[in-house]
Amino acid sequence: MATKEQRKWVTRLGRDTERKIYFYLALIMSAVWIVKELIET
Repeated sequence: MATKEQRKWVTRLGRDTERKIYFYLALIMSAVWIVKELIET
């Protein structure tokens, strides 16, 4: 059985991972947009 403390860490870890994923997604999207802008001009 997972203790309350362990569960807290797991949820915190999951939230951090989620935040990283969204951060990298935003980074990739902006990079793609910049490249597209450079190619079109």
